[in-house]
Amino acid sequence: MNLEHISIDDLLLKRRSLRRQLLAADGLSPIRIAILGGSTTNEVADLLEIFLLASGFQPLFHQS
Repeated sequence: MNLEHISIDDLLLKRRSLRRQLLAADGLSPIRIAILGGSTTNEVADLLEIFLLASGFQPLFHQS
C-alpha cells in the first residue's frame, strides 16, 4: 500500500481501518520496538505502526 499521498490528518483519522487492512497481508516480519516517553508518544507509535506495516513489518511496541 502506498502511503506517500495520504496526509497525516487522514492517516490519524483512518488508522484503525488502515491497520486492519495492512495486518491482513501475508509474510509480515515481526519486529519489537521500545518507545520511551510520556503520553505524547502514543500518536507517534500509531503512525510508526502504520508505516512499518506498509513496509512489511509487524511491530510489537513496548511503551513506558
